[in-house]
Amino acid sequence: MEKTRNFLKTTILGGLVVILPATIVIVIFSWVFFRILDIIRPLTRALQTGAGMQNILANAAALITVIGICFLIGLFVQTRVGKWFYHTIENRILCRIPTYTLIRETVLQFSGAKQFPFSSVAMVRLYGSEVLTNGFIMNIHESGYHTVFVPTGPNPTSGMIYHLPPENVFPIDVDVQETMRVIFNCGGGSNRILDSFIEKHRLTSHTAQAHEREQEGN
Repeated sequence: MEKTRNFLKTTILGGLVVILPATIVIVIFSWVFFRILDIIRPLTRALQTGAGMQNILANAAALITVIGICFLIGLFVQTRVGKWFYHTIENRILCRIPTYTLIRETVLQFSGAKQFPFSSVAMVRLYGSEVLTNGFIMNIHESGYHTVFVPTGPNPTSGMIYHLPPENVFPIDVDVQETMRVIFNCGGGSNRILDSFIEKHRLTSHTAQAHEREQEGN
């Protein structure tokens, strides 16, 4: 009886793990889609009344119209006048709206319109302890110090900036995008990051020890 209960529990939970994320994504996209339909409803009604279109055709025509408007706006802001007009409106009005800048930067980065400004990924040791955290190297200064951005999960656009000596910063061969996904997942999927750090750190340690032995022999 206990085995049957455990089997049913494990199976049901396994099904939820598969279905629940997909359901959440569908619900979110459905919500966004119907909010867009609400926004363009006046245009849809105008098409239904003026052109005698059915509801589905009117919605489709309205969506195509909105996409066309976005395209034209995109063309306009690429011109000199368009850039001036956009930056003026943004600096004087939009940037004063709370969270606008954060949302804009997030959308630009994850749409691919703007690349993440990180030169490389690193494991960072803070406050002289053995605790390691994920970080992104922003600059390496002439003094040898590293400027490192340490993000907070699950929002990688917020975090702390540290200026650290090179012995506390360990660059690793992991893609920035992969590291961002780990931060979004609150540390989930960190295996490759840790493996890269351990492998590279061991190689560095072995090289240093061999160099020390060579110097002692001389």
